[in-house]
Amino acid sequence: MARAVTFAAVAFAWAVLLSPASASAGCGDSDDDGGGDDGSCPFPDDDGDSGPAQPACVDTTEITGLRRCTGFGHGWDVSGLPPLTFGIGVALRGLSVDGLSLGGEATHDDNRFRIRYDGADLSDNAPLTAGLTLRGTGFLTDAIYLGFEGEVTAGDATGPTVDLGGLSMTPESVGGAGGGLIGGLAVPLLPRLVLRAEVLGGARVVWLQVTTRRGDCVTTSTATGGQWLLEPRLALDWHAGPWVTLGGWVGTDLLAGGAVAGGAVAAFHFRSFDGRGGAPLAR
Repeated sequence: MARAVTFAAVAFAWAVLLSPASASAGCGDSDDDGGGDDGSCPFPDDDGDSGPAQPACVDTTEITGLRRCTGFGHGWDVSGLPPLTFGIGVALRGLSVDGLSLGGEATHDDNRFRIRYDGADLSDNAPLTAGLTLRGTGFLTDAIYLGFEGEVTAGDATGPTVDLGGLSMTPESVGGAGGGLIGGLAVPLLPRLVLRAEVLGGARVVWLQVTTRRGDCVTTSTATGGQWLLEPRLALDWHAGPWVTLGGWVGTDLLAGGAVAGGAVAAFHFRSFDGRGGAPLAR
């Protein structure tokens, strides 16, 4: 008997909670204050007026994976920032030292001696060097970009032994470290293939390692010099993915006797296909 009474009480309470009166309690018209609908009721009023219809959320972006209505991927939206690119690569350069005078110091028996070696005295005035490059660019428009690049290369150097005040110098290796600003134009050729024409302008420090001898004392010393650089280039990039390109470039240094250089670069792009909207590169 007690079990039947308990079951009846639970059923009655459940019916009260599910009744329309209970569902609309606390919203719509209220006998307590006599006011009208305060807008908090999610159900239509008794007169059937449900209020103004809310427009459906419509996505306006075509970026894959970005949906403003659902919020999915909204934190990835970088459309307010310029398309940035950062790359690392390798370079081969004919490092022209023709007309460059390299100077430094050598220490022998606790005495310092000034050294100087003219680049024109080397067997090759543009010895082949190899090294690494780092670059970063940002697109001002769909086609025009500006940025910077740095490079370090080194290689072997050969040349005659030069005597300077009882000190003999024999070249062993040569290298350069420099960089500057880049300005260029990027033109899509085919889906995922981009042709770039750019100019690098800046400066470079060149060093020459020489073996110096004075009597029985033999040591290694470094002579350095500097040069300006102005290098027009052509480059070709292939989009291996929306955010990654693999490319190669070739150029010539107009201020260093037309020395030729080239290299390969792998670059990461901050925006998919550099913000071109996926056409025609994304096909």
